Amino acid sequence: MPRIERPRISQIEEIILAARVVILFADENQIISPDEVGEPEVIRRAASKLGTQYQEFQLVSQFRCDGSDTYLTWLDDVFSLTSPQQGLKLAVPSGFHLTILDSPENLLEEVQQLNNAIPNSARLIAGWCWPWSDPNPDGTLVKDIVIGDFQFPWEAKNGSKPAPGIPEAKYWAVDPNGVNQAGTVYSVQGFEARHVGVIMGRDLVNRDGEWIAQPQYNY
Repeated sequence: MPRIERPRISQIEEIILAARVVILFADENQIISPDEVGEPEVIRRAASKLGTQYQEFQLVSQFRCDGSDTYLTWLDDVFSLTSPQQGLKLAVPSGFHLTILDSPENLLEEVQQLNNAIPNSARLIAGWCWPWSDPNPDGTLVKDIVIGDFQFPWEAKNGSKPAPGIPEAKYWAVDPNGVNQAGTVYSVQGFEARHVGVIMGRDLVNRDGEWIAQPQYNY
């Protein structure tokens, strides 16, 4: 959008002014980019500035976790989002499988094998720790995710026309060929995959048992 056409108020103010009732869900622990905005205090200030009636509620569970407060408490503890850290352990159901692999090559092989065993059941995603290039002139994808000798492409960008055999962005999660590209948390959000492999980059590392965020490595 040309700068002259952009609103001169914040997006939150624009949303409040556009609707009679606005419901906003905010979770300060769930962000993708270091410069994202939307924490409760920003919403409070916008509502006060516009003279809007404002109410705030504390949600205690999430349906995506089967209503499990235990899981959410454990997750916050693992990533040191609560103080003091308690070192909680989580008992998971027998149908749940988690493994940590030594290399991205091993992870990709695992995802591909799972996908072959049950067609179109597995996907590979990664953190935003590498650039995301436009497709080559012939529609093939640049292998932006580079870890040592490992090289792998992101999914096609929205609006691009990938080469034959490469799904458009909107079909990455459902097209069987989507297993040949890495997606992001946005790409897989809302889709149910039986298995998901995650490449963790340098923006979130574990040092001596403690998770450390390094936003300078996030693209």
